[in-house]
Amino acid sequence: MRKWAGISILAAVFLLSARTEVAAAEDLYVTGPIEKIDVANSKIFVLGQEVALSRAHFSRVLVARAHAAGSQLQVVAYGRGTQRGIAAAGLLIQDEPYVAGASEVALRGYVSRVVPSIGRIWIGGLAVDLNAVIQGASVGNLIEVAGTQPGARGILLASAFRGQTAGSIGSGTAGSIGSGTAGSIGSGTAGSIGS
Repeated sequence: MRKWAGISILAAVFLLSARTEVAAAEDLYVTGPIEKIDVANSKIFVLGQEVALSRAHFSRVLVARAHAAGSQLQVVAYGRGTQRGIAAAGLLIQDEPYVAGASEVALRGYVSRVVPSIGRIWIGGLAVDLNAVIQGASVGNLIEVAGTQPGARGILLASAFRGQTAGSIGSGTAGSIGSGTAGSIGSGTAGSIGS
């Protein structure tokens, strides 16, 4: 639980500093190193997630990269989920340089692939090893995961996990629109709307 407290504080500080309303339940976030910068399309890639930025946010990334003196930048970005990743409504460039295997990373996103036999899931382009947290997930679940990433663009070793069995729009574990685990309209696994 200690790890989530740190991540939650980071997210709260970020949301307040961005002077925005609290992110909606559908908002996704990612905090970690910038792996790639797509100058032509004003996008960055963080933990295998494509993050589309406004021109102002993208300019801040380019300036920070110029001043980074060879260090890898780490960012926190949040916004609405898209078919390709996140359309960032807010961006925080962290002061501390990223250190592979030591710096905490985290994201909230939808599970795109599951291989339960090895305890691994994928969120977009990021492979996540869940063995240390003894949790499972299904394709389409909205989850939050935190941990470390020992190698550049490598697997995330989860040390904290929170999952929702949302499946798809208005659904629960069953994954069909308007149903939940018990099959009642608009319910989730616990029987309450949106859970």
